[in-house]
Amino acid sequence: MCYALDMKVARITPVLFAVLLIVSGCACREIHVVEYEVLRVVDGDTFEIFYDGDPTRVRILGIDTPEIRKKQVGALEAKAELERLVQGKIVVLDFAARRKRDNFGRLLANVTVEGLDIGKHLLNTSHAKPYRR
Repeated sequence: MCYALDMKVARITPVLFAVLLIVSGCACREIHVVEYEVLRVVDGDTFEIFYDGDPTRVRILGIDTPEIRKKQVGALEAKAELERLVQGKIVVLDFAARRKRDNFGRLLANVTVEGLDIGKHLLNTSHAKPYRR
């Protein structure tokens, strides 16, 4: 009986190994977490930092807020909330996106301040909606 059990384990082990190898390969991606001071808020989902010596815009991953330039309802409130949360503060950026920049050249990152996930907060307070492509 013990021998039969060993044979089953021997057959399962290569399969389990292959599955773990595939899963770990999918999960391996480069993630950079860095702190920056916010220079200014552009709108409800974008702000500016110094990045590599230049003022650079950061787009918060996973959310979308009303556009100020299109005069959409709630745009100024979303910007004011983001200013309240990040203006002049040190933010932690987690560059976890597949691409580091969007089509407008903005850095793409999850953002936290003092442990608060800014994107989730803006969603929970109805200042943002989930980003849909």
